Amino acid sequence: MHEWRQAFVEGVRSGSAASALSTLALIALAKHQTGHAAAATNATSQWLWGERALHQDDPSWKHTATGLLIHHAASIFWATLHARASARAQQTRWGKRPWMEGALVAATSCFADYQLTPKRLQPGFEQRLTRGALLLVYIAFGVGIALATGGASPGRRNDAGGSGRRARRPSRIRD
Repeated sequence: MHEWRQAFVEGVRSGSAASALSTLALIALAKHQTGHAAAATNATSQWLWGERALHQDDPSWKHTATGLLIHHAASIFWATLHARASARAQQTRWGKRPWMEGALVAATSCFADYQLTPKRLQPGFEQRLTRGALLLVYIAFGVGIALATGGASPGRRNDAGGSGRRARRPSRIRD
């Protein structure tokens, strides 16, 4: 149980980063493709509000806030699963690879969202955005996971607890 608690704490951190970046992508792409920044986020509220949510353009507490909460919760869910799996993977010789892991989490969540999930529980923003835009949203999601799990830190700690940087050799004095 302790491992899941740790994974959840990590999931909240990295899932929040992934949610923030992918939400920014959703807003920008929806504004560009539909003329309404909230359109894609509103569509996610279809989980609660049904078909009408897919056609809501303007920001509202009912659709936009609900869509943001659903997207954020789903991001934390995927990030928690990633953190749990990643903790086990670190025990192997492979260690941690944030960029590859971020891409894998994004690809897995995309596959699950559109191949395994009933239509009513799919994200909804696929109804408002092109496939190319969806790809960018999932890339942003993966980048958020990677950045939050160490992808931006060149000096992050390695498995042995070191800094990950090469040790500086002491200079030798010659006679």
